[in-house]
Amino acid sequence: MKRQTYLRASLILLLGPLVLGCAPVYIPSAPNVPQLEAQGDWQASAYMGTNGIDLQGSYAVTSNTAVMGTLSGPIASENNDNRHLYLEGAYGVFNRSPSRLRMSAFGGLGWGVARGDASYTVNGTPYNRVSQGIYWKPFLQGNIGLHTDVLDFGLSTRTALVAFQYAELDGQTVDQPLASLMVEPNLYLAFGWRVVKVAFYGGLSWPLQDGLAFEYNPFMLGLGLQFNLPNRGKSAANSEGMP
Repeated sequence: MKRQTYLRASLILLLGPLVLGCAPVYIPSAPNVPQLEAQGDWQASAYMGTNGIDLQGSYAVTSNTAVMGTLSGPIASENNDNRHLYLEGAYGVFNRSPSRLRMSAFGGLGWGVARGDASYTVNGTPYNRVSQGIYWKPFLQGNIGLHTDVLDFGLSTRTALVAFQYAELDGQTVDQPLASLMVEPNLYLAFGWRVVKVAFYGGLSWPLQDGLAFEYNPFMLGLGLQFNLPNRGKSAANSEGMP
């Protein structure tokens, strides 16, 4: 618990001036970047960062197709209480080349509920902002990077449509449709061993339209652990069958 407290405090001190004072109703999840090589491989990750706590998993259904999912939860501080729950699933393709280059593409759908409660003081005057909403999030994601047994490094970019089915901003219910296309590039780095690696990510989230009505977290930064369990039997068979 102490380590989690120290990590949370460090992240808030680093990015706090950029996000405190806001009451975001959209908080992007950590990038899920599967490093799969053969049918039956799976990967699991756990992250803690500015956007909360993320649990991720992926599984190679065939030699070049995979499914992945993410569950994201809240993070809070004394001055900024941002709560959210987000679930997503996706299906996509990945390359099975024995080279170190890894590429994949996924399409998926997410669902989230969030509440942002921010208290702050300006020139001695206290303010409190509360916003909440429920949204759907269809998305497309592309990943490219280098993969070895000890190091993963690359870029993940996601384009998502965040569409609210319900939103309440500063105590006022929003009657008109509230939606925006968001672009979310991320750099990822993981190092360690083939089975378990220490993983980092850092990225941005911004809308493709001006005058966005809802608030969101524009920065993503976190660290965690990545676990990989390859299907060694099928990996060996695939390698022997390739020219």
